[in-house]
Amino acid sequence: MAHFRCNCGEVLGNGLVPNDVQIHVFKNQTWINAVNNHTEVYLIDKDYDIWKCPVCERVYSFKNKVDKMFALEDVEIDHFTSCLCGEHTNFAQYVAYTDIEMDRYTSDAETANELPDAPRELWSCNNCNRFFLKEIKSTSIQVYHEIDYYKDYETMPVDTGPQCIFLIPDGFAGPVEIIFGQDSYPYIELINNQYVFEIPVTGVLKVSNKESESGYAEDEYYFIDCSGNRIIRAEVSNHIITEFGNGTVKEKFTVKGR
Repeated sequence: MAHFRCNCGEVLGNGLVPNDVQIHVFKNQTWINAVNNHTEVYLIDKDYDIWKCPVCERVYSFKNKVDKMFALEDVEIDHFTSCLCGEHTNFAQYVAYTDIEMDRYTSDAETANELPDAPRELWSCNNCNRFFLKEIKSTSIQVYHEIDYYKDYETMPVDTGPQCIFLIPDGFAGPVEIIFGQDSYPYIELINNQYVFEIPVTGVLKVSNKESESGYAEDEYYFIDCSGNRIIRAEVSNHIITEFGNGTVKEKFTVKGR
C-alpha cells in the first residue's frame, strides 16, 4: 500500500481496498489472449498502473514507482484515428479497469472470458507520449499530454519518498489510527529515509509531525514482540489518509490478526 501527494495538493493512495484512484492497464493483446485461454483474472499480467486524481484529473503512471505525469488537455474528440501530433500508426493499445471494477469482476466471475467488455480503452502514442482514454459509456475521448515534472516550473517532483514502517504489537487486531500535528507528543525522526511508527496496544498513536513527507513509497507493516523485534509481516486493509480543516492529518488502517 502506498500514497503520495498530487501536484494539486490532493493526497492519493491505494490503501482503500478496493479504491477508485488506481487503474489497472493491460495490453490489448494480453487481455485477448487471457480471454481466449480462459485465464483467471488474478493471473493476468498487467502492463502498469495509472492513478487518476479525482480533483485535478492529472494522471500518474507507475512501473514500480511514479515514472510519468500527465495533464488533461482542453480538447475532446469523438473518435480516434490519429494523434494530435500527426502520428497515424505508431500506437500501443490497452484496456483498463479501475481497482473497484477489478474487485467486482473478480468476485463475480471465475475466469477472464466471463468478464464483460472492457469498461475503457486507452491508446498511447509512441511518438509524443500522449494518451487517449475512452470510457465505453462515453461518446467522447479524453486526451492527456505528458508533463516533464523535473523541468516544468508549474509542477513539483513526484519521486520516491520516505518509506513508512508500522510496528504493531503481536496479537493486535483491529483499527489503528495515527494522529499528526499533536504538539505535545513525540516527533518521529526520518532515519535512512524511513519513518518508523510504533503502534501502542491501544491502536492510537499521536505524533507532533505535521504529516509524513510527500513522495511515492510502499508502506510496510510488521508484528513485533515485547522487545521490539520484528516477527512477521502484518496484513492490513483500508489504509487511508484524511485531512481536516484545522490542519490535523489522520492515517487509519485495519490490522488482521494472525
